[in-house]
Amino acid sequence: MNPWDATHPTTISQAKEKLKQFKDLEPHHIELIGTGFDHTVYAVNHQYAFRFPRRKMGYEAMLTESNVLHQLVNCNLPIPIPQPVYSGQASQDDFPFVGFTLLEGNVLTDEDDTALVSKEGKRLGQFLKHLHSLNVTAPPDHLNRLSIKVRKPKLIHALQHVQSFLPKAVSNQLNCFLTNITTSSNPKGTTFVHGDFHPKNVVVKNGFISGIIDWGDAHIGHPAIDLAFIFMAIPGENREDFFNEYGAIDKQTEEMARFRALFTSVMLLQYATDMDDDNVKRWALVGIENALE
Repeated sequence: MNPWDATHPTTISQAKEKLKQFKDLEPHHIELIGTGFDHTVYAVNHQYAFRFPRRKMGYEAMLTESNVLHQLVNCNLPIPIPQPVYSGQASQDDFPFVGFTLLEGNVLTDEDDTALVSKEGKRLGQFLKHLHSLNVTAPPDHLNRLSIKVRKPKLIHALQHVQSFLPKAVSNQLNCFLTNITTSSNPKGTTFVHGDFHPKNVVVKNGFISGIIDWGDAHIGHPAIDLAFIFMAIPGENREDFFNEYGAIDKQTEEMARFRALFTSVMLLQYATDMDDDNVKRWALVGIENALE
């Protein structure tokens, strides 16, 4: 079985049946807008995004997402986030599901312009500075997301599957980085973070970021987990606008953010090659190159 396959897929006809519990949504206009690692997402009546868990881990993430989004409703973040509206009941052996406001646009990986994020450094700096200052109740990082000791072997294993897609110079640079990086444990953190900030969770419209989605990995941890997106999506020479807004970071935080950027990008590359997704593959390769700058 492909590790990305769903244990609980939801077809359009199944989604329509589940949505009948919400009388105010009838009649339904429904279309598939995304199939992620953990959820199948349908746009309903051009207003809402309904997320149906594809596996148990997706259900657990959905509970976290719903919890934190309710807390963030009145926080006035400078980049839009989904607003929770509907909470659907499970049917038979399936999972419950949720409906959020639909953020207009496409996910970043659908965009051809891989330099697009560079012009959004200032807004991203404002967004993450605000987010990381919030007092939100969320679970701790029990997955060791920033533990180089735990994640480095997984990264090396994944590299064996995608090494052939990397230019030789990039491959050599990446191997050098992994050889020299300090093997540290998961850092203690007290910051509220998104926790899964990467190109598939960023929405873009008309060349600008229009939303940040998929908050199922939000937790109390270390800000480097979110800063990784800056290192994978913005080339080194263009990061000044971001850090002018966010503030300076220390060397240890930078090293962890770069490592996480590489880890996420390599995992996205493995996903893209398994799923034959050229768009995600393009952004994953750019993410690796940017993180090494």
